[in-house]
Parts: sequence; structure tokens; C-alpha cells
Amino acid sequence: MFLFQGFYSIAWTPLLYLYPPEIMNYPIRANGLALSTLVFNALALLLVFIMPIGIGNIGWKMYMINGGWDCCTFIIIAVFWVETKGKSLEEIDAIFGEKHSTINNVEEVRMGRENVDVDQVDQQLQQELGGMKE
Repeated sequence: MFLFQGFYSIAWTPLLYLYPPEIMNYPIRANGLALSTLVFNALALLLVFIMPIGIGNIGWKMYMINGGWDCCTFIIIAVFWVETKGKSLEEIDAIFGEKHSTINNVEEVRMGRENVDVDQVDQQLQQELGGMKE
């Protein structure tokens, strides 16, 4: 049990907070991270109250239920999660079929194939941010 908890804490726990904002497009990243953190903490709180009741009622079988849930989660991750190692945010957005932002393609600009009108970009940013200024 202690080995399981150690590996779980090292491998899985950081992914809960790193993966969701990495796969979300730019406009919803902050809100998405806040929502995912709220859900993870609410589920952890629920589990803290459910586990002792379950262990008291069905004993060691509760560990089997927990292990079964972990196996199902592992299968879902192996099948559906996208590998994002070494990819830029724009590439990740392309994988999920969404553009990173309404501003010109960063890669095209970097390669010199597309020009950037700074005033237009500033105006777009002001519209997206609701007129906020630094």
C-alpha cells in the first residue's frame, strides 16, 4: 500500500495539475485550470469521507474497488490522452483542432512568411481582453 501511494504521488498527482492547462487553448486556459483544480479537490474531499465508510462496511474489498478504478483510469489515459512532450502550444492546439488564438500564426511569422501589423494585433488583444491595459 505504501509503495502504491508513493508511486501514485510521484507519477499521477502532478499530471492532474499539469495536463489540463496544457491541452486547453489560450482563451480558456486559466478558467479551465481553475475548474479542473476545483473538481480534483472536491473529488479528493469526497474520497476522504467515502473511504473510511467503505472500509468499515466491506473491509479489504474497498481496496479492490479503488484498484479497479485506477486500472480503468489507466486504460482511459493510455487510449485517449495525447502525448504533448516537446510540442509547442500551437502544435497542441492543432492536434485538438483549434487555433491557439485569433492572432496570426506564430510559426509563419517567425519564419518570415507572414507579416505582422502590430497595431492590428494590439487592437485584437484589446478586444479579447475587454479593453484592459497593462
